[in-house]
Formats: sequence, structure tokens, C-alpha cells
Amino acid sequence: MLNTRSPNAKVIEMVYTDFEYGDRLIKERDVARLMGVVPRTMMRWRKLGCGPKYVRLGNTLVAYRESDLREWQEKRTFSHSAEEVTAA
Repeated sequence: MLNTRSPNAKVIEMVYTDFEYGDRLIKERDVARLMGVVPRTMMRWRKLGCGPKYVRLGNTLVAYRESDLREWQEKRTFSHSAEEVTAA
């Protein structure tokens, strides 16, 4: 999901480096593109509290730490559907 160096990946615009964690911060629209969803879905997940942790950089600018995206993705990675049911 977060392979921004892939030759097939679209250009991803990095925002800042989070100095506290040493992580790259990725703009919401770019995270949505990487995940294959529209930015509105990211906003809905944020409102419902079911998406990855985010960083608010301004009134309208939201970004995500790479490490938080990896963690969120790992929590939703299963080897079979029965494993997914028991995790819920």
C-alpha cells in the first residue's frame, strides 16, 4: 500500500517530516489515492473514528504518518476470513 517508489505509483506529494517521530507525513488526498478510496471516505472514517490516526496541520490540511498507516493496515490484515471474524 505505501510503496511510493513503485514505477507504477502515481507521484505522491509529501508534506512535512514529523520531527517528533521522524516519520513522513502524507496528505490526505494522497493517502486516499494510495488506498484506492476517495478523499471523502477518509473524512468519513476520521469522523467515525474507524480510520488511521491523523495529524491536523491546519484548518483544512490533514496528513497521516507513514507508521500510523502501516499499523492501521497491519490490524486489518488477515490470512483467512475466520481470522477476521474472531478479530472483530
